[in-house]
Amino acid sequence: MAIVYYRGMSESTTLNERGQEQIERIAPGQDPIQAIERWFEKSDTKWENIKPGETKVFIFVMGKTERVTKTFNEQQKTQYRFTVINEDGAEKTIDFSPRWAQTIVSFLKEGYQKIKITRKGAGTDTEYTFIPLQH
Repeated sequence: MAIVYYRGMSESTTLNERGQEQIERIAPGQDPIQAIERWFEKSDTKWENIKPGETKVFIFVMGKTERVTKTFNEQQKTQYRFTVINEDGAEKTIDFSPRWAQTIVSFLKEGYQKIKITRKGAGTDTEYTFIPLQH
């Protein structure tokens, strides 16, 4: 079990509701890499991502999609931000380029909200495989 303690503020702290910094340490004997990876998994981020070689299942929340503009390599690109429920039951958002968003929308139009997604590659070489699942 990790040890949690509080100390007074400093210039480089992230504040919690009590105006103090919360520090969680890796317990003696615990694999540090596994502990850090668990911290990443428990992140409070509202964003979801799929790493190269990873497969995730999402339930897409209808009516909560946005068109956003992002800058990649100094160029403006349109992305589609979908709200999803991840495998932990948390509501998050995930962005896809128009190419992949069209595939997702085609499944949503057929009534599939639960979609298994596998990512292959990175950057401009990214490919996704989508498998619609019964919800």
